[in-house]
Amino acid sequence: MKNKGNATIIVVIIAILILGLIVVFAVRGLGLGTNLFSKPTGSGVGPEIPRDLQVEKLNSLSNSDEVDAIEQDINATNLDDIDEDLSIVVDEGLKSL
Repeated sequence: MKNKGNATIIVVIIAILILGLIVVFAVRGLGLGTNLFSKPTGSGVGPEIPRDLQVEKLNSLSNSDEVDAIEQDINATNLDDIDEDLSIVVDEGLKSL
């Protein structure tokens, strides 16, 4: 009797593994579910957000930790317009009150 219980557990584990392999094959091999995990460019939900030049410049800074490179990055960073959109946000917030 004890062997029959162990055999049942082994058969259930093998069945679960086989079903898992079938699911993996279906998702990868047949391309099922690819639209759930990948988002094509230009088809986002909501309005398109324009690229911010300041953010682009900040993303292009060097990765070096040398003093000269850091100084060049600081000199190249223009923070004069950092609060440019703040007045728009404040005005919209005040209108909603």
